[in-house]
This record gives sequence, C-alpha cells and structure tokens, in this order.
Amino acid sequence: MSVDGPLGYDQWTVAQQFDPFRPFYRVKFKDRDGTVLYVSARSGDVLQRTTFTERAWNWCGANIHWIYFSALRINWAAWNEVVWWLSLIGLLVASAGVWLGVVRLMAVRRTAKKGLTPFRGWLGWHHRIGLFCGAFVLTWIFSGWLSMDHGRVFSTGNASVGQVSRLKGMPLRAIAEATSLASIRTAGPASQILIDAIAGHPFLVAQGAGSPKLSWAEPLSISVSTRIPESLLIAGVKAGWPGLPVSTSQNVRDDSLYSFAESMPADTVMFHVGGARAIDVYVNSITGSLVTVMDPSRRAYEWVFYALHTFKFPGLAARPFLRHIAVLGPLLAGFLFCVTAIVIGVSRLRLTLHYR
Repeated sequence: MSVDGPLGYDQWTVAQQFDPFRPFYRVKFKDRDGTVLYVSARSGDVLQRTTFTERAWNWCGANIHWIYFSALRINWAAWNEVVWWLSLIGLLVASAGVWLGVVRLMAVRRTAKKGLTPFRGWLGWHHRIGLFCGAFVLTWIFSGWLSMDHGRVFSTGNASVGQVSRLKGMPLRAIAEATSLASIRTAGPASQILIDAIAGHPFLVAQGAGSPKLSWAEPLSISVSTRIPESLLIAGVKAGWPGLPVSTSQNVRDDSLYSFAESMPADTVMFHVGGARAIDVYVNSITGSLVTVMDPSRRAYEWVFYALHTFKFPGLAARPFLRHIAVLGPLLAGFLFCVTAIVIGVSRLRLTLHYR
C-alpha cells in the first residue's frame, strides 16, 4: 500500500460534490483489483473507491460521454458551457439529418417507387434505420442536452436562501447557542450528529448507529423521536411561504418519478403550497432539510429530461425487466444507426483524400 497527497483534484475526484471534503489522500492498494481509495484530509471520510476495471471502463464510457476530463472538469463553469453547447450542436445536426431523411422518403413516395429509400448499400441502411429510430435518437439527445440545463430554460428546484432561513426559523448561531453540550452527549452513539432547526425549534439527529434518532434541544411534548412532527413541518413550510395555504403532508413513494429524478431520501414528505402557481415542497422529515421545490416548470423538466432519458416512467420503473427491454431495443437500433453513419463517413473521407 502507498499513500500520496493531499491532492486537490485528480481524474476520479473532479465532481463538485467532493468540494467540501478536499483535499484528498490517495491510498493505493497492491491487490489484484488495483483498488484506490480517496480519504478526505478534512474529515477522514473515505469518499471514493475505484478499481482498475472501473477506471478502464470509465475511460471508454463516462469520461467520454460527459467530457469528464480533469483538465476541463475542474472548472465547472467552463465544463458546463462546453458540454451544453456541444450537446446543442449535436441536437441541431441530428435534427437536420432526420429532416433530410424524411425529405428523401417523401421524394420516393412521390415517384411511386417501391421501398423506403432511393439509396443502396450502407447509405440505404442508414436511411432505413434512421426513419425508424430517428425520433428516439432525437429525444435521447434532447433529454441528454437538458441534463445540462441548470436553470437556463427550466427552474432548478432549489428554494431561495430566504425560504430556507424562514423554514428553519432561526440562524445557525442561535441554533448552536441553543444546543447544549449535555444534549449532544445524550444524543446517543453515532458517527455523525446533525444540528439544525425547524420552525424555530432546534434539534439534533444522531446518525450511524442503527436508525437515526432525533432529539430536541429544548423541552417539547416529544423529547425523542424518529421523525419531526408533522405540525412543526407544516409550521416551517408556512413560514417559508408566508400567506399561502399549506396542505397536510403526504409520504413520497420510493418508485415515483419525482423521487427518482431528485434522489429523494426515503423519509421525504410533500406539502402542497397553494397560490397562483401551485407548488409542491418536499422536506426530509428526519433532518428538516428542503429536498426540492417542484413548480410547474420543474415538473415539466422531470418529464422531458429524466423520464425521457431513463425510461423510468410511472408503471415502467417498477418493472425493471420490461424497462430494460424498452431501453435496450431503441439503444441497439441507435447503435446500428451510428455504425452505418461511421462507415459512410469513413468511406467519404477516404474518397476525398484519394482524389486530392
């Protein structure tokens, strides 16, 4: 085993979710899997584990698919712009190709010739396959492009700083002052203790030793529990969105589209907040944190991005075998379509170079 670092970035720790834990010590094991661990120099947590096989496949897949090369990815703003514009260009080029394919089909129909295409060989196969899987290719590229939206067209689902502050009901300093050392000691065995507040009531959540245990920093009718009482959650949401009616909570199903799309924790509850533009506010009932704010724009985004790109439609997400079939069929057709395009492109390039 060898250790190097601390390192700010390398190819396998470029994502921004690692930012609060940088720098990292890189621990390399001399095992047959080529295991590498990344240990935060700040917290001591192991935040990343890779093996030789995983790294090799990622060079062939994720790094190319997301343009995840460390020299670019360490600058999130630059990477965001590059991927967004390249995806848009790819979408426009694919749209032009589908349009030309339809134009050629209509030309064949007008001449009353048999078949779907005037072309032969690889070009003919490219045209035929494109006519059937063109819509899938476009929706796949379009939904992939929307994964980089980040608020450009649709809302982000994030609450404002003011809304989060009003939901808590007290600033961080006041929460810390209200939390005594004795309450921390009695929180129970835990690997992590979260201190926060909801509707002006500070609390502690002990995590890491069985189920999370929630205790209150001030006397309440419920001193120890596993979830924040619904009354306090409603009070917090009402404070966050003053003047708007708030419905009682609803537990979020683990297999719902919005739960998948937003990676909602299992204990997330939803509150319907009325108004001119009704929204749904999702709150973690254990930590009191805002998970997401679902307005009409965000709901539309989950359908045109997440549902289209993952095929986790309601009813299909709960049937993984059927979903795999629904995904693999169009993917195979799209792969064959790309193969014909590559062969045609290489052939044209060779002819061009030959006659120069």
